[in-house]
Amino acid sequence: PATTQRQKKAPLPYRTFKAHDGSEIWVGRGAKHNDAMTFRHARGHDIWLHARDAAGAHVILRRSSNSEVHPEALIDAAVLAKLHSKAKEEAIADIMWTERKHVRKSKGAPQGQVSVAKSKHFAVRDDPERLRRLYSTEAIGE
Repeated sequence: PATTQRQKKAPLPYRTFKAHDGSEIWVGRGAKHNDAMTFRHARGHDIWLHARDAAGAHVILRRSSNSEVHPEALIDAAVLAKLHSKAKEEAIADIMWTERKHVRKSKGAPQGQVSVAKSKHFAVRDDPERLRRLYSTEAIGE
């Protein structure tokens, strides 16, 4: 039998890219999708990133258990966090990051809004070559 539109699998709440070291980077598709990705799909030891003091996508750098985070993979994820935020036009954006287990949703908070503990941050600039590489790895059709 033919499948109807309703029977098709719903798209994932994130887009998937491959980092420098081969690990997956997920970029939320919007506020409600940020919540679903962060709290239903990501694991506690994954790395969560977001442009500091700017609305934008939650970004998850997947990692296996408590493995070390490859510095280039962290920069890859941070560049995507900058691009998918209101800070994308800035020359330099401050990106905060922490393990997902340190990200909480307050009761009654708007979609996409979270509180973060134990975060670190660093500045990133636009990196067109890095973005070209990342976009060439995007998983299409999810």
